[in-house]
Amino acid sequence: MLISLFDWAKIIKNPIENTGKLKLFLLFISIALGYLISSFVLAVLAFGQNMASSIS
Repeated sequence: MLISLFDWAKIIKNPIENTGKLKLFLLFISIALGYLISSFVLAVLAFGQNMASSIS
């Protein structure tokens, strides 16, 4: 979906030839972002649990 929404021709030379590399790059980016977001959510949940246990 991101491949069709963004004009990669402005950034990458010969985007038709580099479609496989672009898909692999986007896969790695999505894995990294998913990891960062899930780590952030888990840290917020742990912080909330620590705050709740320290209040009571």
